Amino acid sequence: MRSERRNVVLSVAVLAAMFVLALAQSWARWLEPIIDTGRDLYIPEQLAHGAKLYRDIRYQYPPLAPYLLAAITRAIGHSLAAYIAIGIAQSLCAAALIWSIARRSAGTVAAFAACAMFVAMNVAGATTWGANWIFPYSYAATIGMVALLGLIAALRTQRVALAVLAALVASWCKVEYAIAVVIIVIAAALFERLPLRAFIISAIASVAAVALLFRDSAWLTDNIFNKSLTEGASAKHFYAHVSGLANWPHNLGVAILGALGLIAIALLLRMQSRLLAIVAITAITCCYSGDTFLRAFGVVQWLALARALVKDR
Repeated sequence: MRSERRNVVLSVAVLAAMFVLALAQSWARWLEPIIDTGRDLYIPEQLAHGAKLYRDIRYQYPPLAPYLLAAITRAIGHSLAAYIAIGIAQSLCAAALIWSIARRSAGTVAAFAACAMFVAMNVAGATTWGANWIFPYSYAATIGMVALLGLIAALRTQRVALAVLAALVASWCKVEYAIAVVIIVIAAALFERLPLRAFIISAIASVAAVALLFRDSAWLTDNIFNKSLTEGASAKHFYAHVSGLANWPHNLGVAILGALGLIAIALLLRMQSRLLAIVAITAITCCYSGDTFLRAFGVVQWLALARALVKDR
């Protein structure tokens, strides 16, 4: 017990140091205001001055994130410093939830590894391409992801009320998250005997409330499900390149190559000679470049998920 407590303290201390280092090495280089981030900074300011989403401002996501940001910045101020505070706060929430979920599911080492990956790669990258939670490309994406993590954490501890709240927050941030919520809740109902009634009633009530709130605007057809976002040559080109389908043979080859490298590293970690293992692992990692290992993690995740479902659901 004492050894486990020491490991937890040491792990949290190292993660905190990584978090501070990530912020320090990227300080004041997060913001790219000419893309989606600028939209997410502009809209809450307009809402605070009386504009209404979908009627006065076109917005392709569900309405929760911009109104939440407007409420927060009304309290702490409309400034870049305020948004930095919001970014750091949501990053800490995500890291804490990742730690809680992973530690409860797979132990301290797994929790440390998962948190370390998030802190090192996602919190404070000087880019908005999915690797910056201080000024993200979309606050709907990051706020919704925190809510999704909260949903999983609440389900793990059988806290139905918190799970319902987290499910609603995630669903009203992005449509993709609403789909994920449905899948997660159905899986929990099948495997954990989670009661569905509270989720169904809350979902129906929230849809009715949003429909009533934005009844004077075409919030669904002209904004969230606007055909220009999903149809036409431009949309198809965008989604093909974002999803990776446009270059799937290359991407699949890189993922398989990375997976082979990870398998080799896993085997080397079992060697008797620690020194030889370290030298060999270093040599392997030096031979890889770009996002080879990151693409491999996608393959590993699906294999691990399949194994977990077969082994113990």
